[in-house]
Amino acid sequence: MNKHSSPPKWATQFLRWFCSEELLEEIQGDLEEAFYHRKANHGKWKANLWYISDVFKFFKPYSFENYSRTKQFMPMLKNYVKVSIRNILKRKGFTAINMLGLSIGITAVMLVGLYIHHELTYDKQFPASENIYRLVNNYRDQTYTCMYFSDYYDSDFETQLTLIDKLKSYDGVVDACHFVPNTSAIGPSNKWYVYVDDREFVREDFLFTNTGIEFQKLFPQQFLIGSPENAFSKFNTVVLTESTAETFFGKEWRYFDLLSKDIRLSDETFSIGGVVADLPGNTHFDFGVIVHQRRIPSWGGYTYFKTEPNTSGETIAYQVNQDIESIYPGYTENVLSKGVGLVALTDVHFTDGMLYEIKPIANSQYLLIFGVVGLVILLIIWTNYSNLSIATYAGRQKELGVRKVMGARASDVAYQVMVEAILLTLLCFPIVLGLVYVFLPGLNGLLEVSIQDTIIFNPILIFIFLGVLVITGLISGLYPAIAFGQKSMLRLFDGKLGSGKAGQVFQFRRILLTTQFFMLIGLMSLAAIIMQQMHYISEKSLGFEKDGVVFFEVRGPEKYDQIKSLVETFPEVVAVGNGIIPGAEMYNQLTYQMKNTDEVLSDGTHLYTSIGSMEVLGIQSEAFNLLEKGKDSVFLINETAAKKLAAIKGVSPNELIGETLVMEPEWENEDWGYGIHYTIAAIIDDFDYFNLKYESQPLLLEVHTDPDWVYNMLLRVNTDNWIETVNKIEEAYLQVENERPFDLAFLDNYIDQQYKKERNAGKLASGLTIVCIILSVMGLVGIVGFITLSRQKEISVRKVFGASVPQILAFVSKEYLVMMAVATIVAIPAAIYLANQWLESFAYRIEPSFWVVIFSGLLTLVIVIIVVIAQSYKSANLNPSDTLRYE
Repeated sequence: MNKHSSPPKWATQFLRWFCSEELLEEIQGDLEEAFYHRKANHGKWKANLWYISDVFKFFKPYSFENYSRTKQFMPMLKNYVKVSIRNILKRKGFTAINMLGLSIGITAVMLVGLYIHHELTYDKQFPASENIYRLVNNYRDQTYTCMYFSDYYDSDFETQLTLIDKLKSYDGVVDACHFVPNTSAIGPSNKWYVYVDDREFVREDFLFTNTGIEFQKLFPQQFLIGSPENAFSKFNTVVLTESTAETFFGKEWRYFDLLSKDIRLSDETFSIGGVVADLPGNTHFDFGVIVHQRRIPSWGGYTYFKTEPNTSGETIAYQVNQDIESIYPGYTENVLSKGVGLVALTDVHFTDGMLYEIKPIANSQYLLIFGVVGLVILLIIWTNYSNLSIATYAGRQKELGVRKVMGARASDVAYQVMVEAILLTLLCFPIVLGLVYVFLPGLNGLLEVSIQDTIIFNPILIFIFLGVLVITGLISGLYPAIAFGQKSMLRLFDGKLGSGKAGQVFQFRRILLTTQFFMLIGLMSLAAIIMQQMHYISEKSLGFEKDGVVFFEVRGPEKYDQIKSLVETFPEVVAVGNGIIPGAEMYNQLTYQMKNTDEVLSDGTHLYTSIGSMEVLGIQSEAFNLLEKGKDSVFLINETAAKKLAAIKGVSPNELIGETLVMEPEWENEDWGYGIHYTIAAIIDDFDYFNLKYESQPLLLEVHTDPDWVYNMLLRVNTDNWIETVNKIEEAYLQVENERPFDLAFLDNYIDQQYKKERNAGKLASGLTIVCIILSVMGLVGIVGFITLSRQKEISVRKVFGASVPQILAFVSKEYLVMMAVATIVAIPAAIYLANQWLESFAYRIEPSFWVVIFSGLLTLVIVIIVVIAQSYKSANLNPSDTLRYE
């Protein structure tokens, strides 16, 4: 018969799969007869549909192949559970060890999963977050995460809103807003005195905006007191978070009439417009106080707009660029302006290479590595649980044999094993929840995130927890179910382990054990390389002195001079200066060139500083002698800049001394025509002004005796009593400054903080490695016990032929040497690859060595040999006659 005239083949196969044999022939014949009749009268397409419909109509219990067994399953399941509980309680030691290993491992996996989920869901809590975008400004060869105001710091209210008003006028734009967090790179970055009911507080977590209603529409906050309409209906209002309200008014803040109260920020009074819930930690901005005022105290703002679902952000960015002259007069005439771009809100946390980001962005390599580590731990859990289960059931074969004597089928034994495995994992659920709750604050502190503990009780998360535990039970119970469910009664009663399907599974589990060793060695190697890199960073010479250097904020040369005159009288203070503070994140770079050359470089960092700061940092140059002879300032460049400029001009670097460098040559001015002209007085050695995530940058230093702009004070201090010295410095500061709180920092700590995230990632990797070692040792105990039991006869025969205990132990350990060698060889490229991925975030880094992997392999081997010898020693000392008499 023509196959094209037959009923749908897949429907017929489905019928044969579920239908009982005694009913199949009759039902299939009737359905096919009806199919051909319908095909002749109505066509093949309708006949196919009727045939498929008829097949599914017969998908009912009475026609199932195993219906009789299905009816028995629920009562049997109850019996499986009872027997499982009895066995679990009977073997308390095994149960405790297994539950401990499972709980520790699953907890580690869940914590890693929570962190990855926290990072991947950044800013997704806002409604229609996929339709919210941030505008960014492309200038020179860099991209700024903020948009500037056309008159910068001198912009009035209307000027600051020019871009916002233009965005809101476009079709498809729902709304637009901008704001500036105080602690961002473009914010005031000050700690401020806040006065509440005659009480004084020091705060810095402010968010300034003059588009309050629009901010609420794009980033809606949950108002606990007040409403957004009232809170942002006028300027000079503040909105507090609930934690800030508790700080200001105590835990009973809800019972106060806060909307009638005022707070004073510095010398300005603001009315409280509302209290909102604390912001989730996975938001790219943060605040404790929203300050709604007429002017944002900055030269620009972080600008966002929201589109209708059918409008793309790229369309709006294109319109902004078309109308750019009406927003920024003269924009197109500036050759350094490269246009306006945008970043989707949900991509902000993952977009690298932009200046002045509000919060540190996610490192995708870290997420990848942590994800791999979590998967490694999960795989180790599954293999370990299987190892321990098989080792346990190896001693329970007679029990399983009795069950078969009493009528149990192979599937019944398999079901019993599976139910017992799943039940044991489910018993770990409350323990896992408790451990996650206990260790979550530590994870938050270690990785500097804010994962709320309430997420643990999220129904979806609980479902995921249970799902992971059930899958763990299913996968881990599969091995013993296959190994012992298919064995005959006779083989169960004789207790032999090495043949049949059990032997096949055993061989496959050697592969799994080798894989586990590979993962453990790789993870140990990765943790070791991370720690090596962090040690290298902490020990690397930065080109300046950082020990004993402190700094704090001082605004204005007058206050600086007054404080300087006081602290210079302290015998502990060795040097005083103001200007550069090394160890910073990258900020805006400018263009420069040598006079009378054509090539313009755009990677220069201009440092405006004092001779005092050079003394504090221990940076030396003969050109500084010119300042002692009465010169007001000198201009220097570092070696990196000198090499680039000398190559362009075709001279040696030293020949640049005395030549003219033109900074920002595109800028037209009255003094020089174009650019700012500097005479190079000297070339200084490179020092790492930015942190070591960046390569050495061309530095253009303008060193003054008395700078006109002062933002901070640096002190080199030599003291054995830091508490007393810091108190003296603070007292001198407060004699002059009463508007801003005293906030002293140590330079070495400040630099160290730049690598805190990387260092903590190394600590987490080390902690997870320890978890893997513990789990691997627990699993190894089970597998060694299993192998030793399966080779008991072989060991006894070897003893009969004269083998000593050391020889037997060496024989048992030999196969582990082979597995470890294979695992180490495979781990070398994997560990080196992952290490290089992690090291990509550092400009200065070590080269991962394969010797680290080999050492990790040897260390793992030592652990394995200790476990093997400890587990095999008893069997090696048994009297052969006690073993062979039953053979």
